[in-house]
Amino acid sequence: MRFEFSSSTTTALSGMHSRSSSVRTGSRSSAPPAAASKRSKPSARIPPDIVLMDLQMPGLSGSETALRLREVAPASRVLMLTISGVDEDVLEAMLAGASGYLVKGTPPEALVAAIRAVAAGAALLSPGIATKLLGRIRVDAAAPPRPGPAILSERELEVLELIARGKPNAEIARTLYLSPNTVRNHISNILSKLQISNRTEATAYAIRSGLV
Repeated sequence: MRFEFSSSTTTALSGMHSRSSSVRTGSRSSAPPAAASKRSKPSARIPPDIVLMDLQMPGLSGSETALRLREVAPASRVLMLTISGVDEDVLEAMLAGASGYLVKGTPPEALVAAIRAVAAGAALLSPGIATKLLGRIRVDAAAPPRPGPAILSERELEVLELIARGKPNAEIARTLYLSPNTVRNHISNILSKLQISNRTEATAYAIRSGLV
C-alpha cells in the first residue's frame, strides 16, 4: 500500500511520483506552498493509495486539495487528520471526496486501523464527529429544500462549478473571459438564488447537485 502524509498542498498534489518503497511517510516538499495553487496537473505515475492530510494547509485548503485529487488521482483515498471538528469543515471535507475524518489526538492504534479501513474502501469518522454530523444531517433534513440548479443561468452554473473546483475569483475571470467585478456579481447572484451564505456552502451544493 502506497501511503503519503501531507501537511502542504504542494506535497499532496506534486508528491505523487515513483518511489522505491511501498510505504512513504513524513513527506515534505521544497517547493513553496504558494506554488501549489498554480498547479493543476501533478506528476502522477504512481499515485498513493492513501493520502493522510491536514485540513488547514498553506495554499489550497485540505478540502480544495481533495477536490483536485479527485480529478488527477481518482483512485487515491483521502483521510483527513486535523484539529477542527467544526460541522462545516467536516461536511466540506467529506463532500470534497475525503473517505475519512479524524481529529488530532486520535490514538495511534485507532489511526492505523482507520488507514487500513479507508484502504479497504470504508468511510470513517471519529465517533464524536459522527454524532455531530448525524445531528446536522437531521437538522438539514427538516429544513425547507433549497432551490434546484435550474434556477441559475448557464453562466452562473459555470461560475459555480469553478467555485466548487477551488478556483479563486481571478482565475474564474480568466477562464470565463469576464471582469473580476462581473465574477463578483455572479457569485452574489448565485448565493442569493440558492439561499446560501458563502463559497463553502456553494461548493457543498455543487457537489450534492452533481455539478462537479
